[in-house]
Amino acid sequence: MLDPVIETPKPGHQAFEEDGETAAWSRAAQVVGLGLQLAGRVDLLDDDGARDLDVPKVQALISPLPSNYVGIHISQIQGELETILWPEVPGWSQPIESYAKRHATPPQQWWEEFDGLERYLAPRLYDVISHGESGPGWAATLLYICQFSHHQIVRVTAAASLAGLRTVLSWPTIEALAEGSSSTNDTVQQIAVDALINVAPGHPALTELRGTQGPEEETGSDPAHTSVIVPGTWTRFKRPSWWRPGEPLFKYLQEEPGGKEPSDGTFDPIGNDLYSRDSYYRWTTRFSGEDRIHGARELAKWAASHGCATGFSKLFAHSHGGNVALLAAARHKLNIGLLVLIATPPHERTKLEWEVISQNVRGIVSLRARFDLVVLLDHVWSRTRRISATGDFPSYRVLDLKVPVWFGHSVLTQPEVWTQNGLAHEVAYEYKMSQ
Repeated sequence: MLDPVIETPKPGHQAFEEDGETAAWSRAAQVVGLGLQLAGRVDLLDDDGARDLDVPKVQALISPLPSNYVGIHISQIQGELETILWPEVPGWSQPIESYAKRHATPPQQWWEEFDGLERYLAPRLYDVISHGESGPGWAATLLYICQFSHHQIVRVTAAASLAGLRTVLSWPTIEALAEGSSSTNDTVQQIAVDALINVAPGHPALTELRGTQGPEEETGSDPAHTSVIVPGTWTRFKRPSWWRPGEPLFKYLQEEPGGKEPSDGTFDPIGNDLYSRDSYYRWTTRFSGEDRIHGARELAKWAASHGCATGFSKLFAHSHGGNVALLAAARHKLNIGLLVLIATPPHERTKLEWEVISQNVRGIVSLRARFDLVVLLDHVWSRTRRISATGDFPSYRVLDLKVPVWFGHSVLTQPEVWTQNGLAHEVAYEYKMSQ
């Protein structure tokens, strides 16, 4: 399922008062914004995205929220004490009991038990938070409640944000992440898997995901052309997948500008030399620093074994595929004419590393959606794995182009978004300037 192309999000209260796809993704952004502040990462919100969304300011949550506080905060809104048992029940999965005792027909979906409560409480909790006089416990309570939203993107971002706080994980948190790990939406799945692998690496949902990973045939070893694609996390075994030869964006890069993006002939199609044989480059695409280091080493070996010892004219990289490419340039001196980073989470690098990268990469352009939910949450998991993450790439090394679409981590892999924003022309221009 493709990410929605959202050009005008719903700010502030509108995200909780309205329904529909745009409101749901805007609500998820509010959840992520609040969660990052609770985690002490207010620095990541110092950009125009958070201001345009009107994300309320909250203090960091210094210690885990006591489970009974959820019920207390709820009771202050609805005037009666709601018995909320699930914050007190850690574990991977628990039976739905509280509503089943009061209703003849139990809910069909696990989240439906408190769905009605979430619809009533979420906008009211947000109203309390937005007035700026509440403590961080109110924001944490909103995250707990949003785990029962009827929108999966909201359930998963709320669960991932709570998991990042390292609170006691009750079953809704794990249940939402496990469900999300099999989502057909790439952004939802990546948020869920990235969180679940950090807090419950032995969960059956991850075992099932890893179980789909089998060997792929690699045939043909003719010398490569001069441009390649490095995919992002958890994409190697997805079918269809935008980065493979013959897929929509791959074909788009081979033809544009010059087709749907008219050209006067000044620029050649940016992907006219993309390697398209069966032995195209791939890496594990797993979410770990070790896998990215291995992927960088393999990328340099692939270049040498495919007739590209002098490097690539262009390299298109999505998500952490961009960090694989940067590592290859920094540690293995891989030469790249233009590196196109698509929704790549910025990881902090030393001044010396950037100097080495600059010696081997003539130009770097970063394309990213505004308030990318996956990139923002990646900072939380990078910290738990002792990887230093920063909000932006250094401006003196990387040209940062914010595309006027919101939230989706894979939205920039859609050809329609490239056409609408003239991205092939932008990349072609930067390549010409880098030569």
